[in-house]
Amino acid sequence: MAGPGAGAPAAERDDGPVRRRLPRPPEVYPVPLVHGVTAPAAVRILLPHLPHELHEPTLARLWQVHTAFLLAFTTDRRDEGTAAWRSEVPDLPPTDELGARAAEHGDEHVIKFTEACLREYALRPDPRYPAAAFAAQRRIPRLDAGGGAGGVRPGRPFPA
Repeated sequence: MAGPGAGAPAAERDDGPVRRRLPRPPEVYPVPLVHGVTAPAAVRILLPHLPHELHEPTLARLWQVHTAFLLAFTTDRRDEGTAAWRSEVPDLPPTDELGARAAEHGDEHVIKFTEACLREYALRPDPRYPAAAFAAQRRIPRLDAGGGAGGVRPGRPFPA
């Protein structure tokens, strides 16, 4: 089951949810958006171990969930492919430091997101992956500053 534009030339092809979802600027709480990369990256690992007859339904459900995610947690950002991620690049550390920074950060979403971005970057070197990991490290509160799954509770505002 191919996504939109699968037969298009590489420059025009839509490479699916793993490539499109990157953290948003701070007005959108970033933790839900992390799953827009980590879920497809996890399916990429899992798919070869599933029976062949489960490949298409798995990808179809992932596509449905991802579409719902996009509708629920994003706004129209037509400049996402350029301006949004490029703002992270000037301070971007080398990719080999991003994993260590994620572990030091401590938040489980930052750790899994950084791992997924670095894994996807190794498969398809796109500078948006390390930029997205770095953005998450800067925008999601550190574990020692109230981050982590226990940091968001009903009635408590999202961390700034």
